[in-house]
Amino acid sequence: MKTISFLVLSVVLMAGIVSAATTISNSISTGGTLTVTGTSTLMGNVGLGTSTPVTALDVVSESAVVAPVIVTNYSNTGGGGQITIRKARGTTASPSAISSGDQIAAILGQGFSGSSFSGNISEIGVKAAETFTSTANGTFMVFSTTGIGATTRSERMRIDGLGNIGIGIASPTALLHVSTTTPGMDVMKITAGTQNLVYTRLGNLGIGTTTPTTNLQVTTATANATSTITVGKINQNKGSCLELFDSAGTPVYAYVASGATTFTLSAVSCK
Repeated sequence: MKTISFLVLSVVLMAGIVSAATTISNSISTGGTLTVTGTSTLMGNVGLGTSTPVTALDVVSESAVVAPVIVTNYSNTGGGGQITIRKARGTTASPSAISSGDQIAAILGQGFSGSSFSGNISEIGVKAAETFTSTANGTFMVFSTTGIGATTRSERMRIDGLGNIGIGIASPTALLHVSTTTPGMDVMKITAGTQNLVYTRLGNLGIGTTTPTTNLQVTTATANATSTITVGKINQNKGSCLELFDSAGTPVYAYVASGATTFTLSAVSCK
């Protein structure tokens, strides 16, 4: 390996080529194109577009239209450009397994507030769901944002290792699990023009209304139209069946017999 040791803190190149096995251990800058070939090691922080890098790789751009980083892959396979982020405990010389809850990778967002950059106010992260072994690599993803008027991010959505999505809950128990404790916040709302489907945090379901006041409220926004509930036939002889309960919790069954135009109430199940 060839080592380049600089006697000054900075060497300015209008255009340069670093080839073979090279270690750069002080400071190097170029106003043109710097081409690195072979196996070269840059010891310290590398700045692209900045002369004062503050991290291992610091990329700065003042262009509003050009992406600061582009990853391109040319190959005759189905693979494309990739960015791989890895995590290990221990040291470079002696790495060890990551533990449950460790952050493996994250994309974090910061914004300039007028005097300085903020903290990490948004996140797309991957974390370990268990201590890693050669046969167990469970993970989950988190999505975090910062609310209006706040400065600290909070987790909003999670995808667990089974593919369950939790919105407002960190331990989803269904493919889609939505939860809220915010007063006035609906759990679910689907809007199509003037038609609405709403499920409130009080457990009320509204069809055609955004403010249901009972367990099930059906209405329509169309003038002079009738709100309709259709119950399909489940019994050949008794048609559609409704199961109702009196104040003591005893079931009463309502059904329309074949050819009848009125309900029949019975204590005998029509299910």
